[in-house]
Amino acid sequence: SVEICRSQGVWVTFTLSSYLSQFL
Repeated sequence: SVEICRSQGVWVTFTLSSYLSQFL
């Protein structure tokens, strides 16, 4: 469970970074 949560957190962070990069 912890590993899955961590993986999702990393995925969300990466997606937000990409989205913010495109937006900016």
